Amino acid sequence: LEVKPIVETLVGKTVEQALIEVAEEEELAEIREQQREYEETRNAELIELQRLEEQERRLRAEKDRRMKQAQEALRLEQDVAQKIAARAFAKAYLQDLVPSVFNNLRENGYFYDPVEH
Repeated sequence: LEVKPIVETLVGKTVEQALIEVAEEEELAEIREQQREYEETRNAELIELQRLEEQERRLRAEKDRRMKQAQEALRLEQDVAQKIAARAFAKAYLQDLVPSVFNNLRENGYFYDPVEH
């Protein structure tokens, strides 16, 4: 009769301890699951961030490439305009110069008719 209360107390304490351990294990399992979900979410966010950064880098590179392309086109256009202007100036200058030179040479006797001499 005296053993029964001791055994009941031991069994009660053992069951109580087992329940505490089960609760702790469940809590640890829940914490691990939350940690796994957090890591999964964090990794997904990091991947998305990297994707966005890469997209931004590509867009910036494309913008830079187009700016350089536009600058090169403008430079070529300016070169062509400058060459056209130089050619027009030279043509206008030489157009009057050649007849003037021939007239001057003729007047100074460099060109003559051999029959007359």
